[in-house]
Amino acid sequence: MRRFQRSGLLAASFVVFAASAGRGADDGNLSMAQVNADCKNVQAGHYTFDLSKLPFPVDIKSSEDTPPTMTTTQISMNLCDLLPHEAVPDDEQCPKGARVCMKVINEKKGQPDRVTQVISTAAAEGDDADAFKWSTDLGRSLEGSEKALSLDMKGLMYGEKRQRTQVQLLCDRTKAPDAKPEFDKYDREDGLLKITWATPHACAVSMGGRKGASGGNTGRGGDGSGSSSGGGVLSSFFSWFFFLVFVGGAAYLAIGLWRNYNEYGVIELPNKDFWREAPYIAQDMGRHVYRTVSGQGSGRGAYEPV
Repeated sequence: MRRFQRSGLLAASFVVFAASAGRGADDGNLSMAQVNADCKNVQAGHYTFDLSKLPFPVDIKSSEDTPPTMTTTQISMNLCDLLPHEAVPDDEQCPKGARVCMKVINEKKGQPDRVTQVISTAAAEGDDADAFKWSTDLGRSLEGSEKALSLDMKGLMYGEKRQRTQVQLLCDRTKAPDAKPEFDKYDREDGLLKITWATPHACAVSMGGRKGASGGNTGRGGDGSGSSSGGGVLSSFFSWFFFLVFVGGAAYLAIGLWRNYNEYGVIELPNKDFWREAPYIAQDMGRHVYRTVSGQGSGRGAYEPV
């Protein structure tokens, strides 16, 4: 019974570790390190962006017909400074420190508008504007070696769920400088607000040291696309590789224990003979590799005549 408990505990450990690895792989850039927000000097990989020229604060509205009312989602955003205090009751606006505030407003003809939800989807911790942080990442490739810039920001708690905002900034020189962002969606289950903004102000200042079309020059170098995107792909590959290895290991262990118990009435590790000999097999393999590398394993010199 003790052997079964130890084996079961090992299998459970494999499953827990695999689940953690899977969450890390699925989270993507949400799990990246947060840094102090600096609109004038946004670093992502080998790219540098200046977002200080974006027309903040900016409002986004999206309306949905919900008879007998109209439901409007209003988003106020200022990534470079605190949102201003409004002349409305405190419970109808986000608290001080908010950078992205989402309101859901219910409108019915002949009746005053009713604010049903106020959610800080991106905010500084406390009243200190310098405490606002974000994580950055490079997205898909765009025209002229440009890359999309992804900003990931944490918000306040709402309904026992930590809120988050992802803003995808796209370099688009055909857009007017005052072009507004677009509301993509809000995932209530995950507490994640997604916004896309195509604007000429999202073009890189420099790309791996090369001068960007929006100005600036930090010397010579590549465009950085291979390093940053390659690093992200490699990291994702290893995350999934280890996830699959541990899931496979846990499945092998659990199925083997169950099979041995059902067929032989014995609770023990599957293929125990192999695992008993595994250290000696590894030792012999190591010796063979050493002899091959050192030249002792070539020809007949490694064998003694009988």
